[in-house]
Amino acid sequence: MTACGIRQREICAVIGVSVPTLEKKFRTEVDTGLAMANSKVAESMFKLATKGHPTHVRYQAAAFWLKCRAGCKEASTVEIIKPISQMTREEIRLALQINDPDQSRLTGSWGARGNGNVVPLQR
Repeated sequence: MTACGIRQREICAVIGVSVPTLEKKFRTEVDTGLAMANSKVAESMFKLATKGHPTHVRYQAAAFWLKCRAGCKEASTVEIIKPISQMTREEIRLALQINDPDQSRLTGSWGARGNGNVVPLQR
């Protein structure tokens, strides 16, 4: 139950003991349940990512593993809601700045003429 994230008070209600009894009699299980579950899931995900499954399953498992275990993350994107030909210089400057903050030095200073029609996605 600890492996599934069930709280100690709820476990006690199910098995009919008090929290101090649970902590005394099932100390190892309380301390290691979550780590054991994480280990089993990680092992399963590793097998999905590396052995004998369809390519899309291996890709999804590998991507999940890299995000969760290797600290990788997907690149952020910016969505511009109107064609660049219809954007003001300020909107273009802001869009470039959102894509790459260092880009602002390439666009020059055109003043604040934008009307707020560029909507950045969260990074």
